[in-house]
Amino acid sequence: MGFKEDERDYKVGAIMLHMLNANKIKLMTNNPDKVQALENYGIKVVETLFLITERNKHNMKYLEIKASKMGHYLTYNKNT
Repeated sequence: MGFKEDERDYKVGAIMLHMLNANKIKLMTNNPDKVQALENYGIKVVETLFLITERNKHNMKYLEIKASKMGHYLTYNKNT
């Protein structure tokens, strides 16, 4: 369709965080590009909290693609 893998821009979010004087944050994400993008806009990510997911037959392929194509951290609940 002519779109890049991830065309999101975090500038507006960073502006909002700056307006709230939240220049240092803990960020819940598995996306290392999101951390880097926010830091490029002057938001210091002091801690990354990875999202732990339940692995199942419906989401496994999606999660693997996110990890292999976009560099997302692949984390699972130990019970799955």
